[in-house]
Amino acid sequence: VCGGAMPNEFTITQAIGKVAYPPLGELYAASDAGLAAQSDCRVVQRRSETSLLDVSIATGRPHQIRIHLAWAGCPLVGDPLYV
Repeated sequence: VCGGAMPNEFTITQAIGKVAYPPLGELYAASDAGLAAQSDCRVVQRRSETSLLDVSIATGRPHQIRIHLAWAGCPLVGDPLYV
C-alpha cells in the first residue's frame, strides 16, 4: 500500500455499498448506507513510501480490501480506481 504511517495492526469497519459514479453509473465504495464490513490489517514490511500488509476479511464485500485501505488513507499501490 501507499504510505507507512499506520499502526502495526488495525481494523477497518467502514460500511461498503453502491454509490453513484457518473463515468460508470455506480460502484462500490465506503458508504454509511452500505452493509457492514470488517478488514483486519497487519503490517508485514515497511519501506520509505510503501508498506506490505496482511489483510484478513471477516466479510466479503465487493472490492472490500481496495475500498477499506483507500478509505483508511493507504490505497493499494497502482490502483487506478480507489486512489
